[in-house]
Amino acid sequence: MTNNQKAKLDVLVNFLTEKKIHFFTTFKGKTPVKADIYVPKFRIMVKVSEGKEKDDIFYNNVKYHFHPLFIREIETKEFVLEKMQNLIIDLMKKQHIKYNK
Repeated sequence: MTNNQKAKLDVLVNFLTEKKIHFFTTFKGKTPVKADIYVPKFRIMVKVSEGKEKDDIFYNNVKYHFHPLFIREIETKEFVLEKMQNLIIDLMKKQHIKYNK
């Protein structure tokens, strides 16, 4: 993990802490894959991209039970934060629709 990717993870950790959203770092659950940040309330697994093959393995293992979010080298800190915010908003909208039925 490069310093740039670590800085992006720190931005996400600061955002989650500021919004008082509970999270774990270096989560390893029942799946054989490891996430860098796990947000249990929304079942989001954040993973630093390690290459196409490893990312595909991670995605295929968690796509049915969790919401994977990848941090790639070319993305800026602001874009990573915006991706997380949009994912949380989408999940909250889905929960709202589900509970209003």
